[in-house]
Amino acid sequence: MPGLTYIFVKDDNDADKLETMLDANKFNRSGCMVVILDKSLASRLARTGIPFILLDSYMKEADFSMIRKGVLSLIENFSHAKILGNKSIIELLEYRGYSLWWFVRQGFYVQCSLVLKQIYSLMLIIRVRRIKRIFVLSSAPLFRAIIEELRKKSKVDVIYYSDSHSGADSPIDSRIKGARTLVLDFFPRIIRVMQGFFRYFHTKNNRDRTNILLFTQSHVWTNLASGIKGDANTYTILTELSKDRGFNVVPLDFALNRQSAWKAIEQKKGPFLPFDYFIFCSMLNLRIQGRLSALSSRLKATWQSLENEPEVPKALRWGNVSLYPILKPVLKNYFTNYFADSFISAARNLEIGLKIIKDMDIKAVICVDENGSSRFLVVSAHHAKVPSLAVQHGIIHPNHVSYNYERKDLHSYGNNLGCRLADKTAVFGSYFKNALMAIGHYPESKIVVTGQPRTDLIYQNRKNYSKKELYKRLSLDPEKKLVVFASGPLKELLEMETALTALAEELQKMKKVQLVIKLHPNDRKEYYDGLMARIGYKCVIIKDIDLYELLSTSDLVMSINSTVMLDALLFGKPVLQLNLLERFKIFGPLDNKLLTRIVSRKELSAELKKYLMSKSEARRDLKRKSRILSDFYMKIDGNATKRFITMLKSALNRKTSGNEKK
Repeated sequence: MPGLTYIFVKDDNDADKLETMLDANKFNRSGCMVVILDKSLASRLARTGIPFILLDSYMKEADFSMIRKGVLSLIENFSHAKILGNKSIIELLEYRGYSLWWFVRQGFYVQCSLVLKQIYSLMLIIRVRRIKRIFVLSSAPLFRAIIEELRKKSKVDVIYYSDSHSGADSPIDSRIKGARTLVLDFFPRIIRVMQGFFRYFHTKNNRDRTNILLFTQSHVWTNLASGIKGDANTYTILTELSKDRGFNVVPLDFALNRQSAWKAIEQKKGPFLPFDYFIFCSMLNLRIQGRLSALSSRLKATWQSLENEPEVPKALRWGNVSLYPILKPVLKNYFTNYFADSFISAARNLEIGLKIIKDMDIKAVICVDENGSSRFLVVSAHHAKVPSLAVQHGIIHPNHVSYNYERKDLHSYGNNLGCRLADKTAVFGSYFKNALMAIGHYPESKIVVTGQPRTDLIYQNRKNYSKKELYKRLSLDPEKKLVVFASGPLKELLEMETALTALAEELQKMKKVQLVIKLHPNDRKEYYDGLMARIGYKCVIIKDIDLYELLSTSDLVMSINSTVMLDALLFGKPVLQLNLLERFKIFGPLDNKLLTRIVSRKELSAELKKYLMSKSEARRDLKRKSRILSDFYMKIDGNATKRFITMLKSALNRKTSGNEKK
């Protein structure tokens, strides 16, 4: 129907505008079709009576795996291209001998991926539906820039919603909303600053012991076992080091967002030092502020030059799509913002890391997410000449931007401008060691196989796991099979929504099966409650629970991309990777040898029946897969944490020996 006007509804704000305009009879309903970009709005718009289609119903043809690979290549080319004065952006962002580019690389990858996926998806629906006219309700600059790129490529007529329409926020309303968000975001930060004042002065700076800085994350704080809560990645390391009288551990607590900041305030006590406290102190430090002020002036001048440099748009093209007009505000923010995700913020964190190491006489730093949120500590440690050690915290796969580096990222610069890796990285098994060398070009000498420290809890608590008690606590039916779905904090929820919708609809057909959705510590339960309510499927949705006890009592475990899949295999459980949209292979050629990857609804139905109805087939499959699991996880012997500490001591000894030689 080429005569239709397609109205794009992106979020709740767009839905508000649409309802206001419908009430005012601004639309001829028979001549319009709504395209919903967020499936959760479907029930709301259904009440209006206006016809609509869902964007995600056209996603079956989209090759998001290709986009992931394309974005990695784009990022690579953009960072090394000579774009100004025969210098690359890596060279232009030199600070204290290091490049600030590496601090935003991961975030920029996410931004590029989001934009390209949206462009690809919208181009698909425009082509299939033969759309000639679009009405855009959203006033978001990034989305409007995407629409402009679509207009050029598809030659569709675009009409933009004007703020003069009734129902639009006034400038005063917008400022009130912005101020409210600012207060809500900063209030928990202020509390954490106050906590920091009290805790810092009670923190032991023991010159007779080896002071170790341990990076912890509030968003992964969760129930680890009965009566035990902690950072899932570092709990056993902190516990074991604290028993050793030769060490003094200083846990540095990083809160990713408002939600995790509140969690830390409620549950994390001393000795955890809130990172917000050190940010506040840096603002009072004249030396740090002087450095940042000089950097800010240089960055603003660099951005003014880049803004008009024709080489920049050339370096930000993906096929025939020009990303520069869309991502220009994102890039500008990196160069000109003093906080948030910016180069100034990265430099501030680096300065904070250096000051902590110096003031607290830190001899080594232990990092989680060492190529992301704690990269500043890796760089600070290198600058201060103390060893940095990383702990693998997720599945390392070919499309994982945190671990994906080319040789030129690491070795193209004769100084420290190249990507700085941790001195040692502890991995779960030999497979991940080989993966780091293959996809990240890590030197073999930088990788040590220790096993997964958290799995020591299985060894310690396995005798306490009780199916009867767990079923009673969760009000589960002991006569039904249990499917556990492990969520993950995906950057986009479309993949999660597609997977869980398909799973719930299939399980609804099975009478003797029940579902538990085990949330990632950083997930929002409200989202999953709403999703299951829309589907009309009742299940248990839980965040704070002993993961290993839950896995030990399950009959089938499923996820999109989570280390929980490997954890489940340790218990001899069948595992399905539900990957209906992105369809990327986590383990490459070993994918279906270790777990079963599902990329279609037809496969999902067949595999659920196979593992939930046919015991003999499932047993044969599990026996075959268990033979190669040891390559991914070392055996569960309760000593993974001790092997990590042995690696730490070895790094400290090499450092001491090196100083003695000098």
